[in-house]
Amino acid sequence: MAQYYNRGNSYDNNISLLNPDNFDEIKTKKMVNVLNGLNVNKALVVLGEKNETVQASAKNIPTVRTALSSAISVYDLLKYDNL
Repeated sequence: MAQYYNRGNSYDNNISLLNPDNFDEIKTKKMVNVLNGLNVNKALVVLGEKNETVQASAKNIPTVRTALSSAISVYDLLKYDNL
């Protein structure tokens, strides 16, 4: 199971940190399980550097988008419920 950390306050608990090293293989089901464990439906997964395993694992989930931290915009941050 992927290691994850939930950050945020009790009012707006919408920022979570995932350890990308736990995604050693491309598995959409694993990404879905991690997101369900965090109670996340619509999310923007922000990566510090390119990680093809995480990107491919999230690609087939219609409510999830992956982006590099250098490429996100204010619109991306407002569009998704979770980061």
